[in-house]
Amino acid sequence: MEAIKSKLFEAAKSKENLKSFEAWIYANKELSERLDDKLILSLYDFNYNQPSAVLEFRDFIFNYLDEQVFNFYYAKDLLVDISVNFYKADNILSDLGRMCSMNDCYGQIRSFSTYDDCVCYEGFFDARSEYRKIIKKEANEIIAAMEKFELENEFPSLIKFEEIIN
Repeated sequence: MEAIKSKLFEAAKSKENLKSFEAWIYANKELSERLDDKLILSLYDFNYNQPSAVLEFRDFIFNYLDEQVFNFYYAKDLLVDISVNFYKADNILSDLGRMCSMNDCYGQIRSFSTYDDCVCYEGFFDARSEYRKIIKKEANEIIAAMEKFELENEFPSLIKFEEIIN
């Protein structure tokens, strides 16, 4: 079930990922033997070709995954992304901040997202390597804490993570 949860999250990120997920569903013999599982059956029934498939899929998986679990994985994915793709730092930090605001998260991730304020200043890009080191280090520390939390909790919630991390 853990593999399916992470694949659900990956599929909900883009149309390409959703198409790959659909192919994985139909190629996976093990899943076809579990048609008594409501989630598995629903995955086979889902219309992956509808125009707004990614948005519909996100709504669909909230029937099986708590929204806070989805947000946990989404925040983790953004942190990994900023660690690897620093050149997109302004967009990633903005997304993190927006997600935290919408979900009443005021812990370490929210605090981390305030680096977005630094991007607005012209000096941010002059001192890029300094900021890069600081931001990557903090992102990696939060990712490590999230991975530990994930191992300890079957359904890791972003709000619960933020509560215990402080």
